[in-house]
Amino acid sequence: MQTILTTLESGAKLLRLPMPAVKSLTVLALVNTGRRYEPPEWAGISHFLEHLVFKGTQNFANSQELSSAIDTVGGEFNAFTSKEYTGYYVKLASRFADTALHVVSDMLCTPLLRPEDISREVQVIKEEINMYEDMPMRRIGDVYDELLYQGSSLAGEVLGEKDTISRLTRDNFVEYINNWYGFKNVVLVVAGDESVVGDDQLVEKVETAFSKGGAERQARDQSEFFHQQPYGNMQEKIVFKETEQAHFVLGIPSFSRNDNRKYTLSVLSNLLGRTMSSRLFTEIRDKRGLCYYIRSGTDFYHDAGSFFVSAGVDPNRIEEAIVAAKQEVLNVIGNRPVKEKELQGAKQNMIGSLLLELEDTQSVAYWYGLRLLLENVVESEQEVIKRLEAINLEQLNQVANDLFKAEELRLALIGPYQPDEIKWK
Repeated sequence: MQTILTTLESGAKLLRLPMPAVKSLTVLALVNTGRRYEPPEWAGISHFLEHLVFKGTQNFANSQELSSAIDTVGGEFNAFTSKEYTGYYVKLASRFADTALHVVSDMLCTPLLRPEDISREVQVIKEEINMYEDMPMRRIGDVYDELLYQGSSLAGEVLGEKDTISRLTRDNFVEYINNWYGFKNVVLVVAGDESVVGDDQLVEKVETAFSKGGAERQARDQSEFFHQQPYGNMQEKIVFKETEQAHFVLGIPSFSRNDNRKYTLSVLSNLLGRTMSSRLFTEIRDKRGLCYYIRSGTDFYHDAGSFFVSAGVDPNRIEEAIVAAKQEVLNVIGNRPVKEKELQGAKQNMIGSLLLELEDTQSVAYWYGLRLLLENVVESEQEVIKRLEAINLEQLNQVANDLFKAEELRLALIGPYQPDEIKWK
């Protein structure tokens, strides 16, 4: 895929990704800030701001006007917040590209931040927090982060806490934006119809759209929030909840996103628990009938990372499930090492999934944009595919031996249990 990178006069980076035979496009604005950069008394402000920009901007007086601008052309728009970044996007037919630029730039540059909207949206976010509290399958990931990253800036829940979001004022939002939403901290991505995206006139349109405001904003140094030792010392966190299904995450500290071994670990995660033919799915669900869902995954941050297994199981068989999952992970360095055929299958699965994912303009914008924002690289899918294809058994076994140590495993659990009730070590 052709990639065209331009640094705008404002300091923002514009990444254009022309895609042949596509008549749609996605405009995505990524801001290099998220939950981990918030002061404790502002916990949740990144996510709250993401909500708030939909409530009104300089050119769209309220949420109805903003939504109508996209609905009337058959498009879709949304936003998202994570520990390390925030994003705003519009996806629509390429003939309405100007509308997408107008809406995204207004949301980013000229949100109204009215006190009455802040007061009303507090209640909405509280209900969002309540919703996730009643979804242990989703909540367990936050419990695991609180356990693994205890004491670091990565431990906090993205939504924040009810008491902290209740105290946020308009001045807090203005200060937060001025600290983090400077254009040097922003990546703009336009992916889709090559006749529109590949046209150099688009650069002028982007420059104009994103010159509505924000010149006074800064791009604060993030390094003060990184940790030489980001991991806590606790190995277990159990949250009591009367549930019909217990949910656990069994994980271990791993690599940061700047460590190239992350590709090898991702392959290892794939063969362990990313498909219906993976080791964990076969052993824990098919053979033992212990769960409905089980999967493995990886998280990579600037200064830390994790490999983990998550599952939902019968509360009466929780110990059996955890011990079985633990054993399946440790078997890689024990009595069931990975074989060449298994390694090749995992790599081909990842390559095939990546190529399917990158047929959609939104996925393309997200995939390329995040690499530019977080790693300052424009890396094509072919380059990543070459990295994956080059991974061999020796490298995979080395990563497994470096990471998979029984004494380093951490367990997060939600279910009808008291602390220290579950025996899994």
